Amino acid sequence: MHNTKHDRHDKLFTAQHRDCTAFCAGLLGNTTTNTSTPKHEIQGTVTDQSNQPIEDAQVYAYFPYSSYGDITNNQGEFILRGVPQGSDVGIYARHPECQPGQTTLPSLDRDLAGITLQLDCTRGGCVKQDPIITSITAVRGEGRNTITWEYLDSCQDLQTFIVLRCDTSFQDCVGYPVPDHNTFTDPPQGQGTLANETHCYLIKAVHYDGETTESALTETNCVSPGDSLCLQPHSPQFCHENSVKTCDENNHIVDVESCSSTQVCTLDYQYGQPTGEASCKEQPPCEQCNAPLYGLFALYRP
Repeated sequence: MHNTKHDRHDKLFTAQHRDCTAFCAGLLGNTTTNTSTPKHEIQGTVTDQSNQPIEDAQVYAYFPYSSYGDITNNQGEFILRGVPQGSDVGIYARHPECQPGQTTLPSLDRDLAGITLQLDCTRGGCVKQDPIITSITAVRGEGRNTITWEYLDSCQDLQTFIVLRCDTSFQDCVGYPVPDHNTFTDPPQGQGTLANETHCYLIKAVHYDGETTESALTETNCVSPGDSLCLQPHSPQFCHENSVKTCDENNHIVDVESCSSTQVCTLDYQYGQPTGEASCKEQPPCEQCNAPLYGLFALYRP
């Protein structure tokens, strides 16, 4: 017979879990159901790798706006009540001394029983890792940045990433959900370009139990804006302020060569076509500056 531990139904999720749910809900999309959506009951058992029941395991069906949880009794049994009807409903189980487990119900259109979740308890509990931003690079010639990060899903319960673009104090952030990638270009294609200011980035990993981990708040996760000349159409090398310039991978101007007072920066051509390179060339003698019209404006002395 099911014991009184099920009186703790819906007390599984702590305040910090609810806070995360509220924070992430708007970014993950509205998957809530209204009051007319049919509700169902899911019964099952949590066991270890030897098929022994696990007591005090946390079991839950998680939705961005609501969660349905229970804690197993001494027979490893659980009951999830009031779970909305739907497809691809994920059921998750965890215990401090085991690796988490999960199963997906392709269709939840009636009460279900006999669901089994098996946990691997040979390696002990897991610790959720922080994402690590590995690079932030500008898109060449555009006011956009590409962010790349690494993440070890040690608890195998990652739901999505959220990329946050913030000011230099990591405040006033704008977030984008990134469910299944480790790279993101900000802003997305077709959504304009970034303002001409420094941006700092934060990666949040959102887990199915509502907990989040995030990347470090460090200056290395910030990038300064590119130079305006590099954000305009230009050849690989160009002339500016009588110097040969180019643009680096972050759209910043780099000096290639500074021309002397007797030189002039000139775009190079071959067979009448620009080569994409520039160089400093010696200026011709003054008397040649207006050739072949030299002498046309000379002072006449009879």
